[in-house]
Amino acid sequence: MLLGTLPPVLGEPPEDTFHFLRAYTGTYLKQEILDEALVRNVAAFTRFLDVAADQSGSLVNYATISRDAGVSGKTVRAYYEVLEDTLLATKLEPYLKSARKRLVMHPKYYLFDLGVVNSLCGRTTVDALRSPAVRGNLFEQFVVLEAYRYLSYQKPDARLYHWRSAGGAEVDLVVERGESLLAIEIKSVPVVRNRDLSGLMSFCADYPSARPVCVCTNDRPYMIGRTPVVPWQELFGKEWLGE
Repeated sequence: MLLGTLPPVLGEPPEDTFHFLRAYTGTYLKQEILDEALVRNVAAFTRFLDVAADQSGSLVNYATISRDAGVSGKTVRAYYEVLEDTLLATKLEPYLKSARKRLVMHPKYYLFDLGVVNSLCGRTTVDALRSPAVRGNLFEQFVVLEAYRYLSYQKPDARLYHWRSAGGAEVDLVVERGESLLAIEIKSVPVVRNRDLSGLMSFCADYPSARPVCVCTNDRPYMIGRTPVVPWQELFGKEWLGE
């Protein structure tokens, strides 16, 4: 969750890793996008990329990001499209039965690598993971990105969404395959409480055919009512995302 999973950094010490990541984000990513003539204003795109990293995995509010990055809302949308088109970010639309409604709800964008996210956000030591909020956000991003990669290879017909009700109930990841729905709550703790599953319960009330599951950092599966709580590694096994 700190160093990411880019092949050049695997097994390298943190100091060397972040030296590489700073060069990668400061030179390669921005220059590559400029060379492809996708963005003309490098200063504006640099500001946007820093904000996009800070907002990775969160609901996107184009107006807020526009103010923080100092560019228009139209430009923010265009920049996100650049990230998506160049595979630097994964977009999750909100899950709704109505495709028309889906277009007007806030999406989430996940930058492709947590080491890149942390480098852009200035998180370069393990102390940054001590904050429960930071750790929880990074753990969610890690699981979502791994699920996206796994399903892209194994089940390309699967579609990934997030879900948020008008009342604020949330589910981190919804996987749709044909008529099958899997609702996944992601918790960076070993012990999950009943109150932590309120989003899953709200989703299943709206979509009774959905299978709920909560993944966490515990090393053993258990049940909370009718909801399985499993170690995050098991999400990629036969019972859930695997065959």
